Amino acid sequence: MSELDLRWRIAELKQLLSSVWMAAGGTPRLHSTRVEAEVRAEVDSTNTRLMEEARSDAQAAPGPRLLVAEAQTAGRGRRGRSWHAQPGASLCFSIALPLEAPSPSLSLAMAVAVAEALEPLAGTPDDPKPRLMLKWPNDVWLRDDNNAAGGRKLGGLLIETVASPSGRVLVAGLGLNLQPLAMNGTPDYGIATWSEVDRDADAVSVLHAVAPAALSALLGHTAHTWRKGWAHRDILAGRHIEAQAASGHLRGIACGIADDGSLLLRTDHDGEIRAVTSGEVSIRTVASEARP
Repeated sequence: MSELDLRWRIAELKQLLSSVWMAAGGTPRLHSTRVEAEVRAEVDSTNTRLMEEARSDAQAAPGPRLLVAEAQTAGRGRRGRSWHAQPGASLCFSIALPLEAPSPSLSLAMAVAVAEALEPLAGTPDDPKPRLMLKWPNDVWLRDDNNAAGGRKLGGLLIETVASPSGRVLVAGLGLNLQPLAMNGTPDYGIATWSEVDRDADAVSVLHAVAPAALSALLGHTAHTWRKGWAHRDILAGRHIEAQAASGHLRGIACGIADDGSLLLRTDHDGEIRAVTSGEVSIRTVASEARP
C-alpha cells in the first residue's frame, strides 16, 4: 500500500463505501463486483479521468469507483468553469457508477447528503439556522448574514454521464474549499472555506464523512427525503433572483424546488410560477430581501 493510500486511509474508506454499496443491493462478493477507491497526488480533473477510463475500459467492474486528487490542474465546474484546487486547501473527488437513467434531481440529492454529512445538526439552540446552505442547482454555500447574497460559495458538484463499452456511466464530482486558497499569492476572499466552521478539519476526515453520504445519495437512498433537506437549507428561497434561461431572461422570487429538481420562480412579469430546469440557466442573486 502506498504512502498516499495510508495517509488517506483508503482501506478504511473502501470498507465504508462497500457498506453503502451492499446496503443498496450490491453483491458482498467484492472480488467480482467491488468498490474501488484510489488517491493520486495530481490529476487534470477527477471527473475527466473517470470519464476517460469509463470510455475505454470494457473490463470495468460494475461497482462504484472513487478517485481522489490532492491537486487538480484543470478542474472543471458547471458550464466549463474552472475549479481551482491546491494540496491541503481543497478536497476534490469523483465517483463513477453504472447508471443508465439518472434522475434530474440527483445533483440536488447529493448536495443535501454532503451538507448533512458535514453538518448533521441544523444550527444550535441559540441559532437554529444551518450554517451550510444550498444554492440551486449544485452549489454548497456557507451562510453569511453580512453578505448581500446570504452566503459565500464553499463548494460545488458536477454530474456528467458517459457511454462505456459495458453501458452508461454516471460520474459525480465534488470540490470543497477547506482552507483559504491563494490565487497568485493573494487569498481569494470571495469564497468560503470549511476552516471557518471547523479549523481543525482536514481533507481526509472530510472525505471519510462526505464520500459515503454522496454514494448513498447517488444510489437512491435519499430519494424520499432530499426535498425536505433542500428546503431547510435553500439559500434562494424567498429571494429576488434572475435567471438566464434558454427561453429568455427571467426575474422573480424563488419559490423552492419541484419534484423533478427544477427551480420554481414567481416571475416579476406576470406573477406566474415558472419551472426553470437544470442545465438551462445560471442564477445570481440581485437583491437581499429577507427570507420569509
